[in-house]
Amino acid sequence: MDTIQTLRQQIDELDKKLVELLGQRFALVAKIGVEKKKNNLPIVDEKRQEEKKIALRELATKNNVDITFVEKVWDVLFKEAHKIEQ
Repeated sequence: MDTIQTLRQQIDELDKKLVELLGQRFALVAKIGVEKKKNNLPIVDEKRQEEKKIALRELATKNNVDITFVEKVWDVLFKEAHKIEQ
């Protein structure tokens, strides 16, 4: 049986990976921002965001994660992405 400490260590490792992945995601977002500026495209792409939300809802359901929670997290990620792209 796993101890609380062992489980917490596993959570800590996942937290580390999540932050590393966020860093990678935002590095790509910055590159997209450069491309959008070069091509005179708007920062917010409503169609892309809606497509992404639909896919995330499906992914949340598949992984037994609350859809509302996932939507809230991605709303924050989208807002941060918009700031980075500008």
